[in-house]
Amino acid sequence: MGKVTDIELPGWAKKLFAALESDDIRRIVIYGGRGGGKSWTVATVMLVFALEQQKRILCVREVQRSISDSVKKLLDDTIARYELHPNLVSNKQGIRTDVGSEFIFAGMQASTEQTIKSLEGADYCWFEEAQTMSRSSRDLLEPTIRKPGSKLIYTFNPRLKTDPIYEDYVLKERSDTVVIKVNYYDNPWFKKTALVADMEWDRENRPDVYQHIWEGYPVVNTDAQVFKDCWELGEIPKKPEDTPYYHGLDWGFARDPLAVIRAWIDHENRIIYIDQAVGKVGVEIVDTADFLLKIPTTTDHVIRADSARPEMISHLKNATLHNGDKICFRVRPVEKGKGSVETGISYLKSFKIIIAPELKDVHNEFVFYSYKVDKRSGDILPQIVDAHNHFIDALRYALEPLIKAKNPDNFVIEVC
Repeated sequence: MGKVTDIELPGWAKKLFAALESDDIRRIVIYGGRGGGKSWTVATVMLVFALEQQKRILCVREVQRSISDSVKKLLDDTIARYELHPNLVSNKQGIRTDVGSEFIFAGMQASTEQTIKSLEGADYCWFEEAQTMSRSSRDLLEPTIRKPGSKLIYTFNPRLKTDPIYEDYVLKERSDTVVIKVNYYDNPWFKKTALVADMEWDRENRPDVYQHIWEGYPVVNTDAQVFKDCWELGEIPKKPEDTPYYHGLDWGFARDPLAVIRAWIDHENRIIYIDQAVGKVGVEIVDTADFLLKIPTTTDHVIRADSARPEMISHLKNATLHNGDKICFRVRPVEKGKGSVETGISYLKSFKIIIAPELKDVHNEFVFYSYKVDKRSGDILPQIVDAHNHFIDALRYALEPLIKAKNPDNFVIEVC
């Protein structure tokens, strides 16, 4: 890249570059757990752009009492690492490059409205530790960064689900916002750091802390989590030869993902192992058969699926792959009756559920699948929020014969 050579970045940085160069993207939200290298990567990318062409880069925190509280130290360390000194000047006032770029550092709480508004010419605004950002700061800052093509970049480790950046941009989709989740396993250099031992200890001894600190999940009212204390991440042992796989399929509707899951059970120790899962939004009917093959055992096992799509079940019984081959999946519709969701959840919670660490979308569901909470009293209600449940539904479908065998009276098909 011209003046910046031999710089290695993690794979996810491609999404960051693409978003920075897109005319359609206004915000880039990068969040996750400790050790992912989020801030280091953004600092490096900002320097790359600042050395290539004239840019005004505003680096902001909610609280910055002095420049030592800013990301300037991180930028200076990156400058030293790649020996970029001949191309820029870094001093107590800020950083300037030989092509006219400048880095400006500011704290929202220490700034007046006029101070912030005077920075409206920024090309990039990088807000570090955005979990601390107040809604009033967000509402002041965003309209200020108004230069055509300007970008807002938020980096943070989640704190609460109600923090403005998390609530407004992670939990809600926006077409002008790119959200990138980054954890330690997305950082190819993590294993060389001193953090590895801390991560391993937390994973073994403090699973709740591990989920928050290392997996980047916000702290929530854990009593509202449907599967509280029922699941964990873990390596999946080799399946005994005489133990069957169970496959479940939840159809994608509109913005919901098509979700396929595979599990097997250690009945003696009461453990459900989820070793494979795939999901994607917008899978077309003609692509569904090839998508199922991402889990190879779907070809020779029964797949139990939501009965709401009989036409899809029929299609998969006589499908054609992209290469022209015919294939017949053994898809069976499940019986969805009164109380079947609650009964299925009760059955799942009677086991410990172990999920393969790489199945990030499955992790998300088990963290966020929750009971409704009364907004006024804070009481947890018996109703379950119908969200974050596509893989969980697929797991219920997969195990329906076992659930039904244990609770035959609870499976009554409602006729409307």
